[in-house]
Amino acid sequence: MSNRGRGAVLVLSVLVVGLTTPGLAWAESSLPTTAAPNEDTPHCVITAQPMDVAGPLPAPRCFRTFADAIADATSGTVRLDEDAHTLSRSELRLGRAWRTSTVLGIEYDKASYGGWSYVIQGAGDSGCRLGARYKVPTLPGTRNNAISSARAFGGCKSRHFSGPNLTGTSHLCSCASMGLMDNQTSSIRFTSTGN
Repeated sequence: MSNRGRGAVLVLSVLVVGLTTPGLAWAESSLPTTAAPNEDTPHCVITAQPMDVAGPLPAPRCFRTFADAIADATSGTVRLDEDAHTLSRSELRLGRAWRTSTVLGIEYDKASYGGWSYVIQGAGDSGCRLGARYKVPTLPGTRNNAISSARAFGGCKSRHFSGPNLTGTSHLCSCASMGLMDNQTSSIRFTSTGN
């Protein structure tokens, strides 16, 4: 093998080792993780499915701050202070024309919009305004039966279900407290009417 070929093999070997050794290649990266949310990255973004689509949801993208999650969910058009934990409708309207997705809702771990957050986005920039309907058929393990408050955006109303695939008891909520459905949500539907 020529020296040039050996050099290419060495570079490729270093890249493969760096990509397959946990923590080596991305130790200093601020990229989101696609693994389950954890204490270091408690604020996640997931893309909801249109109601007529079946199959698993894509993996969540999780971030250190709520502001980073909102920036990701809005294609970078909404930038919040690093210590922000809520989002106003006026902040969300900024840059809407440039987005490829919009925020449908935000789920929270604690009442009054506290704790970890789970930002749910839908395709396009119209949300539920043009009759689009979305679902989150199952919540991941650490988010299942753990929601205590929620907010809806994009002309949507969010209906929370106690069972997977939009089954069981349901509660329409864009609210600071889930009431009897506290820590009971396993799936969510977003529509303009709530039905």
